[in-house]
Amino acid sequence: MPKAFTSTENWYSSIVESLKPPNITSSNDTNSLPSLIYTYDDALHGFSASLSQEELGILEQTPSFVLAYRDTILKLDTTYTPEFLSLSSSSSILTSAEYGEDVIVGVIDTGIWPESESFRDEGIPRRKPTRWKGKCEGGEDFNSSMCNFKLIGAAYYNKGLEREDPLNFRINKPSARDYDGHGTAVASIIAGNYVKNASYFGYALGTAKAGVDQAIADGVDVISISSSNDEEELTRNAVLEASFSAMEKAGSISRWFAGTLNLGNGMTVVGWTLYPGEASLKNLPLLYDSSSVSKCDKVVSEPLHGIVICQPNRSSLVSTQLSIMALFNVSGAILVADSPEVSETTDFPCPCVVIKAQDQSILIDYVKSTCTPTITMIFKETILGTKPEPVVASYASKGPSPLTPRILKPDIMAPGTSILAAWPSKKPIVQHDVLFSEYIIRFGASYACPHVTGIAVLLKGAHPEWSPAAIKSAIMTTADIVDNSFKPILNSATNFQFASPLAIGSGHISPNRALDPGLVYDVTPQDYINFLCSILTIKETSTITKMENVKCSNPSLDLNYPSFIVIYCDNTTSKVQTFQRTVTNVGSGAMSYKARVETPRGSEVYVLPETLAFQNKRDKQSYKITIKYKGNDKGEVTFGSLVWIAEKGNHKVRSPIVISSTIKYAWNDLC
Repeated sequence: MPKAFTSTENWYSSIVESLKPPNITSSNDTNSLPSLIYTYDDALHGFSASLSQEELGILEQTPSFVLAYRDTILKLDTTYTPEFLSLSSSSSILTSAEYGEDVIVGVIDTGIWPESESFRDEGIPRRKPTRWKGKCEGGEDFNSSMCNFKLIGAAYYNKGLEREDPLNFRINKPSARDYDGHGTAVASIIAGNYVKNASYFGYALGTAKAGVDQAIADGVDVISISSSNDEEELTRNAVLEASFSAMEKAGSISRWFAGTLNLGNGMTVVGWTLYPGEASLKNLPLLYDSSSVSKCDKVVSEPLHGIVICQPNRSSLVSTQLSIMALFNVSGAILVADSPEVSETTDFPCPCVVIKAQDQSILIDYVKSTCTPTITMIFKETILGTKPEPVVASYASKGPSPLTPRILKPDIMAPGTSILAAWPSKKPIVQHDVLFSEYIIRFGASYACPHVTGIAVLLKGAHPEWSPAAIKSAIMTTADIVDNSFKPILNSATNFQFASPLAIGSGHISPNRALDPGLVYDVTPQDYINFLCSILTIKETSTITKMENVKCSNPSLDLNYPSFIVIYCDNTTSKVQTFQRTVTNVGSGAMSYKARVETPRGSEVYVLPETLAFQNKRDKQSYKITIKYKGNDKGEVTFGSLVWIAEKGNHKVRSPIVISSTIKYAWNDLC
């Protein structure tokens, strides 16, 4: 900042002011003038402004200009999950971390519904952390008095939306109140209070559990961002620039929201439904007509008293059939899908149940066997302990990463399917009906992210001295790679084959083991800089790190990460790659670890040294792992692992190994 200015805001205002033309002739000209919107000092150095293309061109010629990118819209990427994650026992991470007391979580999302029972401050200490520097910002339909000792602050940033999309701005009122529901759901998963008998219309009855810059300034410990964009350049991804790291993966839990079909012949078929209404469908006619009605692809005008069996329709999604059935003049419907998982991302606006394809024949055979087939449909059932779980959800993000293909992604898998979360009580929970609830069942990576955030909060509470990288390492190296039937986790997107690390990362999050990982892979800020220097220019690295004199003297692609990925070209006959890693002992004292390798198919793996000995807590030891790939004509992904096993105790520190051919990446120089 030039010495002539007393603050960065004054400097930025001067820059924007200099872009204005000298002569203003009308009010229209005034409205179109460049204007400063926000200034940033913590997550990054810069400002946001409303500029024309011509004004941007002038700005790019100023000596202090580094980079500009257009404002973009980000995509918005419970009860049983605590038990599924073993968080309900008195000896769990919950008690060790004192339930996350004094850890501040910042949720950057669509806002919050402060009246929700999930955010009441009963049963928690009546004080705020002394390092909290934020405030509770009032606005339309949101009074600052709505904050409490659970919801300690709120803020909103909508000036950019006001300039870019005034119509949408008028719909979304200027306040931190959540009119979408996403932010309320995410916040309740991370840090919601206990709510006795919370449920979504009888399902899942139980206990419901320019933001980054402001969060840093306010003293927030953990930031959760359940949103993303499709930008494939690191230097043009504002979320990445403002974030230290992100972990995203979505998986299922062992819970099934059932719709039970009791046939007149005594047989029972169990399907999937989230229909929230009251429906008494007992001993109704079961209807099946392969030529017309059962196509369920158009609305029929005449009332039909009974339950229709819908045929699978390649040209019509289950969600489309559900929407049509909501307008259908019929008592209820049964839809068929190869996997009921296809219904996870849609509403159930009608008394409908989705069943597996193999169960359809049971219904049709029964219809053909009698002149008066009948059926009873039962809703609002929750079945716990289903196996196998977890399973990788079809909507979950898969690796490799196009941004940083030399770092194995994803990092971790966490519950994102069938999550019960808080919901704005005045927002309808389905599109085709006026139904309201304070809780809702949701699916998506957006709801996996807050589960990981919540675990990170607990780890930060239990180990305040751990760095973000140490917390991530503890989560990754202790993850589960088997489901609740003790078999490898399956991937629903690949017809339920074994899931590779490109789908589950290190595995499914295991909070209690993460509390005591034995060893961690720590990463310093300079380590990240060295990595950025190896893939970006010095100027680009400076932009991301906010450092004017960035040190790029030791660029390295070999980040001290708790996983390994070898990228080879399609015409490669062999490839040798060596990684160096340093681990820190976070155990109680002296300990020795021995390496055990599960070698990927078509390769050889060597680890030196094979034994690591630590004398004291916080001691560090380094090792090298060399992976020799010998060729794979099929171009398949092969994977294995390196596990450091403690000679005394139960510590197993696992890192996945992946060997993959190149795909379309952001950089073209991998081969």
